[in-house]
Amino acid sequence: MSSENGDIDDHEEGRLPSEGSSEADSVVRHPKWRPHHEIPKDDPAFDGLSKRSQKRLLKQRRFEATKDEKRAIEKEKRKLKKRERHEAIVAGLAQPPPKRAKPEEQTPCRVRIAIDCAFDDLMMDKEIKSMLQQITRCHSQNRLTQHPIPFTVTSQDKNTSKIAQGFKSRHDDHSRWAHVKWETRPIEQIFDKDELIYLSADATDVCETLDESKVYVIGGIVDHNRHKLLCENKAKTLGIKSAQLPIGDYIKLNSRKVLTVNHVFEILLRYTETHDWQKAFLAAIPQRKIENGQETEAGLYEQQEEDGGQTGDDLVSPGHEAELSEP
Repeated sequence: MSSENGDIDDHEEGRLPSEGSSEADSVVRHPKWRPHHEIPKDDPAFDGLSKRSQKRLLKQRRFEATKDEKRAIEKEKRKLKKRERHEAIVAGLAQPPPKRAKPEEQTPCRVRIAIDCAFDDLMMDKEIKSMLQQITRCHSQNRLTQHPIPFTVTSQDKNTSKIAQGFKSRHDDHSRWAHVKWETRPIEQIFDKDELIYLSADATDVCETLDESKVYVIGGIVDHNRHKLLCENKAKTLGIKSAQLPIGDYIKLNSRKVLTVNHVFEILLRYTETHDWQKAFLAAIPQRKIENGQETEAGLYEQQEEDGGQTGDDLVSPGHEAELSEP
């Protein structure tokens, strides 16, 4: 607002009062507002960096300085939500999680899956981390069923694969996971091309059923759909078949027709149990993705999963990694 002498005050120019002033205490700021941190002039680590790179480095240092405290807070939140969830289950207000099958009672089914992890160079570090979590969820799903699907994780050279290095640092026991094979070679060197079917939303063929003589390939990438036709083009380059799952024939999604690796894995797993695509889709796809309020089995556990950590969908925001769409 202009003053009597015609000058424009700080508020009209869009400037906030200086910190420490009484006027600054009453200013309503955006919830994500953070105080300005100046770049240290005597730190050689910032020399020669662009302003954006300097801000990124400063942000990384702030994260490193506060990550232990944040982890402790998140741990307490998880404990509280776990206790609340347990109380809700005891009171009959929530569905209990499925019980883990005993290893001696499990009989692997004959359908095979391969997760193609040859896309390290196309992912950022946070996307690599998401991929680790999605593969871990595939293993977790196998532990809950009487008939797990054996799956192979390809291109896991510990010297070049970021995913392999991530598993080594975060899940040192991963090499002992049941029904999981870790291969350093790419898919085309492990399997015969005639037995491979690459799952892709851009494929013209539709996967009507699962053939026990085939290996179904899921593209192991999280890229927020930056790389169009990635899986379909790779299938053509390798000279192998591609197909999409018949989601549009059974349900309608209210969001992008892209699912995470662990969701695709669970769809295939549920189909081997029921031989019913609709039941498989409704069991694996989160409730929030289903149109017209169709009740899903996944919806019963979705909130519980989020309470204990991120679901596969939230981890990728969602991405391009496992491409499935309506025909």
